[in-house]
Amino acid sequence: MAHFPTLEEVDAYWHGLRKGRPLPRRAEIDPRGFQNALPGCFLLERISPHEARFRVAGSALADLMGMDLRGMPFSALVVPDDRIRMRRLLDGMFRTPSRMRVEIRAGGSHRGDGAMLVLPLSDSGGEISQALGVVAVSGRPGACVPQRLCLGRGQLLPLTTRPAPRPEEMSARPPAARRRPRLVLVHPTL
Repeated sequence: MAHFPTLEEVDAYWHGLRKGRPLPRRAEIDPRGFQNALPGCFLLERISPHEARFRVAGSALADLMGMDLRGMPFSALVVPDDRIRMRRLLDGMFRTPSRMRVEIRAGGSHRGDGAMLVLPLSDSGGEISQALGVVAVSGRPGACVPQRLCLGRGQLLPLTTRPAPRPEEMSARPPAARRRPRLVLVHPTL
């Protein structure tokens, strides 16, 4: 799948909130943690086994669809032919739970390729009924709206706890000269 920094930013933020737990809580989400991705972000609330609705959606999604998406069904984001598939992916994401990543293509006069990432969240009662998502599409939307999305390859990625790093093996050689300490950032992979 193509590289979209905004998806990676939201994914890293979500993983950081887990703190060894299966899922972060909705109440822990702070938009300041993924400011660069906000225009393409959204929050979903599950309303049935196969459907969710937008609680809030960023400006890039409003521009793509030509309207505020609050209260709209999540399936309205995709072309009618892909709605059943989207509902199955969404149901699997909530039920398993797992991360959902889908390649997308915007239709209409804007033929940009992109990707969508949807990450489950638990509510105050511990139920998996909400999700944080982000859409990234290359280029700019065309004048013709709404531009529903066509689904490409979709994946449900299992939730795993990251293994603790292995302790360094003891070496028979004496330690090397003391080096300056450094910080190495490890970016989660999808």
